[in-house]
Amino acid sequence: MQPTVKGFLYFIDITDSAGLNEDNRRNLEVFKALIGTDVLESVIFVTTRWAKEGDDARDYQGERYEQWTKKIEADFPGALTVRLDSETSRRSQKKLDAMSEGERKVEMAKYHENAMVVIRELAKREAVKPPQLEKELNSADGPLTIGATMLGQTLGVQIIQDANRACRAGMPELAKEYKISATTLAFTPITEAGNIKASREIAKELFGEGGEAIGENWYDLGKQAIKFTESFMTENQQVVFKTLHEEMTDGNIKTIRESAAFGKALGGETGEQIGRWAGTVEALATSPMRIAVNWLGAIIF
Repeated sequence: MQPTVKGFLYFIDITDSAGLNEDNRRNLEVFKALIGTDVLESVIFVTTRWAKEGDDARDYQGERYEQWTKKIEADFPGALTVRLDSETSRRSQKKLDAMSEGERKVEMAKYHENAMVVIRELAKREAVKPPQLEKELNSADGPLTIGATMLGQTLGVQIIQDANRACRAGMPELAKEYKISATTLAFTPITEAGNIKASREIAKELFGEGGEAIGENWYDLGKQAIKFTESFMTENQQVVFKTLHEEMTDGNIKTIRESAAFGKALGGETGEQIGRWAGTVEALATSPMRIAVNWLGAIIF
């Protein structure tokens, strides 16, 4: 698998007095779950908005920088931390507008140099491996739901932590909402967007140029089974049923494509089209029973 991302930039506002509070630590956790451990040498942490030399604020900013650096070195070994200090522009847009043309050009040149410092560092790095999420999504046996990805698992843990915190604070309704969100995240299918696209492609192969709309309508018709369940299933059961339905749709698409490939191997383009139709008939014939089984599976859950 060829990597598609050259590198990652993570910007840190050094004036943020929160420093490494829980929110910022959580952001780092999510970021690491997104990129994984194989591409850490392609990550650059950029600290910005340093105070000028002689400003007392630099003492506090220096302490924050040490905290961030220790955390980054521990959790992102191989990543680079860039301190945009002496050349960093600290002018707000309001102050820029109040400057003369000459002063503004000098200040904007600093912005340009800031960008070039980071770009030059990023250009030195080789894109040798894909990040974690890309690797998971492109894997042949990759996760079927967002919750099965490392990113989804990390977010799920954080949401459950919020639910527990709300429960301890005497807010059961809020805790319930958090738990429902965690369940929805865990079971939301990754395949849904891909299945819509695949349905359009297969219908186009069957019916020609006008077939894409037929494919999307075909997919939407299958989703009516999900809407029907809203009258008697709980929210969690609906999430489970939706996941099972997308897995079924994904299986139908694979059946049609495998049948078309088998037909092509036997009889060229004509055999491919016959195989495609045969796979479609099989998918349509078996879907009602599989939908019923999925209903039962979701209710039992």
